[in-house]
Amino acid sequence: MRWLSWKLSIATILILFLCRGTAANVLHFTSTPAAVTPVNPTQPIVPLSTSTPFIPATNPPSNSHPTNLNFQVYFHPDGSLYVGDQVSIEVVAPAELQLINQAITVTLDSPPRFLASTTFQPFGFESRQQATFYWIWNTHGQPAGQHWLTFSIPSLDWTWKQSVSLLPAEALPKQEQQAHWQSAETDCCVIYTLSGSAADRDQLQLSNLAEDEFQSVQKQIPQQPKNTLEIAFIPRVIGQGGFADQNVTISYLDRNYTAADTRTILHHELVHIFDRWNGGNFKPTIFLEGLAVYLSGGHYQPEPLLSRAAALIPLQRYISLPYLANHFYPSQHEISYLEAGALVEYIVQRWGWQSFMEFYQSIQQEKDEDQSNSIDRALRNHFHLTFAELERDFLARLKQLPTTKSDEEKLQALIEYYETIRSYQQVLDHSAYYQSGWMVNVNDLINRNIVADYWRHPSSLTNITIETMLNRAGQARQQGDTTLQNELTTAVSWTLERIRANDPQPFLSHPLAQAYWQIVKELKQAGFEAQRITVNGNSAQAFVTQNNNDLIEVNLQLNTNGWKIQSTTQP
Repeated sequence: MRWLSWKLSIATILILFLCRGTAANVLHFTSTPAAVTPVNPTQPIVPLSTSTPFIPATNPPSNSHPTNLNFQVYFHPDGSLYVGDQVSIEVVAPAELQLINQAITVTLDSPPRFLASTTFQPFGFESRQQATFYWIWNTHGQPAGQHWLTFSIPSLDWTWKQSVSLLPAEALPKQEQQAHWQSAETDCCVIYTLSGSAADRDQLQLSNLAEDEFQSVQKQIPQQPKNTLEIAFIPRVIGQGGFADQNVTISYLDRNYTAADTRTILHHELVHIFDRWNGGNFKPTIFLEGLAVYLSGGHYQPEPLLSRAAALIPLQRYISLPYLANHFYPSQHEISYLEAGALVEYIVQRWGWQSFMEFYQSIQQEKDEDQSNSIDRALRNHFHLTFAELERDFLARLKQLPTTKSDEEKLQALIEYYETIRSYQQVLDHSAYYQSGWMVNVNDLINRNIVADYWRHPSSLTNITIETMLNRAGQARQQGDTTLQNELTTAVSWTLERIRANDPQPFLSHPLAQAYWQIVKELKQAGFEAQRITVNGNSAQAFVTQNNNDLIEVNLQLNTNGWKIQSTTQP
């Protein structure tokens, strides 16, 4: 996960994280939920600046242009748009053009109305040229049907039109119609959830969890809160499970295809909050993220960091520390976080916690200096050795630790699993992908009375099938079943390859993919939405929902007519 840094220069780096989960991936208890308070939007609404950096989008682009250059246009919220939506738009310019700081305007054709203007700016790790318009089109009162938006770049005298269809407001699923933001206060925090979501169902347990983890992190980094901390649990996957800016946002849903452990995610993000409150001059990313992994006891789940990192060497996946310090987020995600956490653990073991924190707090960066050089200078001043010498000693320690073939296979399977998740996001859930995640502040949504941006997400039968497969692969990883994890990961990868190739029957790529597809369809025909599926030979167990957040157990059997429901158990 990436801390949305306290330094303005990197204020939009994303914190994306995920972890181990129970078989359910969310907390399930029998306690009575605590009282929650509906949140009323603040009025009047003051428009946000449209120049806020980094936050990309979803929906396949559909646009035309007088040249052969294609501008990618994305809309929010995800999926279909309905009358009443407050629409955001992202425009990504072709790399061939030089459009940084060039203005772009959007107007509505009928009735004619200027919507907004902003400029193209570098966004994301690849610094793509992007113009982002936040909530510029309030469609309340608009007729359902086709509308046209005109995009203009005045300095280049370029204009093109984009067709947008609005579905009638009454076509919006009833559960989303009824959803609203609500809050509950604990001693440490204000907890936000959306009514009717899994987090709403488990609100009492989440509030207790937040209080426990807040106190745990406060013992690790003794700091008094600088403000009332707000934690939002949203029914939508973002990145690998959550992010932090001034507050914390955590993905919490039954069909969490990252199979994330809420406690570990939350602890990691809270470390970032307390680390910011603790101050400091300059915080190199490798230590900023390494500290959060170390204090959380692992990246995706509690794990022996040094022993796990040692397996990188025989796999030939180890990344040199100076390179990692300078290219942390673009490097392979799992390896980056694992090495960073192991490095912090090594320094703490060698010199002690207090010495590490004094070193960490003392690091300063000179103008235009690489992070590795800043670290090297601080190491010389504090520990009287160079960064190269620290890496030499760190590698020597890793090589002392025994690793087995099983350790290597599990680490390789972990990397492939999350790479497959990111491939899925790039193909079918663009707003969730960490380099283009739609990460907006919950307070901005509450003030605008918007739930769709964090409620709506791709939910076709294709999405549900792949997400249930990924969820089951994550459960297999937690259970130590690397064989099943790899089989499901492979099934998803093959399916995604066929989808990229526009194969009309992509789930025929693998027997497991075909089974999950048939089960999801059978459940849909019975009025259920699959959340989790476990296939065991000719039988399967599914947990489903039906127009609310109650989980229903369904048992299915494979016979000559395909997968058929045998029994259901209501909650």
